Amino acid sequence: MLKKLIPAAIALAAAMPMANAADIAGPPAEPDSGWSFTFAPYVWAAGMDGKVAQFGLPEVEIDASFGDVLKNFDIGLMGVGEARYGRFGVATDLLWVKLRAEQNTPLGRLADNVEADVETLMFTAVGSYSLFLDETASLDIVAGGRLWSVDTELNLEGGDLDGRTAGDSETWVDPVVGVKGRANITPDFYMTGWGFVGGFDVSSKFMWDVMGGLGYAPSDSFSIIAGYRGVGVDYSDDGFVYDVVQHGPLLGFVFNF
Repeated sequence: MLKKLIPAAIALAAAMPMANAADIAGPPAEPDSGWSFTFAPYVWAAGMDGKVAQFGLPEVEIDASFGDVLKNFDIGLMGVGEARYGRFGVATDLLWVKLRAEQNTPLGRLADNVEADVETLMFTAVGSYSLFLDETASLDIVAGGRLWSVDTELNLEGGDLDGRTAGDSETWVDPVVGVKGRANITPDFYMTGWGFVGGFDVSSKFMWDVMGGLGYAPSDSFSIIAGYRGVGVDYSDDGFVYDVVQHGPLLGFVFNF
């Protein structure tokens, strides 16, 4: 039971990942127009496929839908922010999710019930420079880092280990580089997207992040983006394995200042 419970909880905690502040934004601004700021809360309805391992247990294959995530969701915080000055920009992206999964083990002697609390933090910070920027389109190069952190706590009830707790955690940072762009279709609609790669065996062996979306801007200060995003990462260290692909539709609400 434990071999299946722990990795499943890890996967569910990470299956609501983040979007990038540097890319969820409204139509391109005029170059050299001074400071501009963006804030965008969002929801990414992502499922997960891959394999995970923790507590020194064997690797377990994971296939978690977005419905599985919602079933175990406890609390979370998701949002992005960006500051730009002319062709230069700095952006951050924060995702914090806490899930709680419970499993009865009526046939087990060590415990009758196991509760797993899993907290996942993903934080991205990047700088960008616009190779092309005017009133109708933009193309930026991006470089920075992405922090990943997974913290799991098991609470055991009943059996020989009644009242015992156990914890395991892992934190790593991946370098990230890539491109992003936006282009107006009409005065109210625009297309946006990005493609990032990272890891390069610094922490993760490799990671990638791609998104494409359609934005609707009823005003200069507010827009809505609907799109699709996929993220993959392959990380392992001393028995901890996190080799997954996450993908699903994304919806963001963008406020420009």
